[in-house]
Amino acid sequence: MLLTVLTIVLLADITTGLGHWLEDAYCRRGIGGWLGTQVCDPNLKHHEDQYDFAKGSFIQRNYTTWLIAGSVALFAVAVGWYAIAAIACIAAMGNEVHAWSHRKPSHWFPRLLQECAIVQTPQQHAKHHRTPYTTHYCTLTNLCNPILDRLRVWRLLERGIEVVTTIPPNHRRLSHAATNH
Repeated sequence: MLLTVLTIVLLADITTGLGHWLEDAYCRRGIGGWLGTQVCDPNLKHHEDQYDFAKGSFIQRNYTTWLIAGSVALFAVAVGWYAIAAIACIAAMGNEVHAWSHRKPSHWFPRLLQECAIVQTPQQHAKHHRTPYTTHYCTLTNLCNPILDRLRVWRLLERGIEVVTTIPPNHRRLSHAATNH
């Protein structure tokens, strides 16, 4: 049972990393629509002012994450994929744990989780906020980022996407544009 719970938590952490990586690698200004205004623009603003999103209310910070995760969880329950539903529900907390990495939580319980390194610590998340923002995408724990970064998982995914679509990730597109000026 403990191994199952740990596996679900780690898969939820990887899920937060996948979402965070997709935002950082492929969100661009001016996309428009719900994806642009509710996902991409706030993510881009977060890299300009990493403390801004932590100032809002729980609902302001998390409604898009909860909307997506809740939809996945409801579908998963409807078709009997209970482990997927559990992963989605735990991953839904990724943005809030991310916010805790940017400001000291006011309640003792999240602080205790950070102090015991049960959830991601501000020290590990700070590694993500170094230009060009290409590592440490997972937001729930300290466990997955070192492994995924060492295996170059995000770079391999970017190469695959670029081979199929010819779209480079933002960090390569932007660094290429800067060297041509």
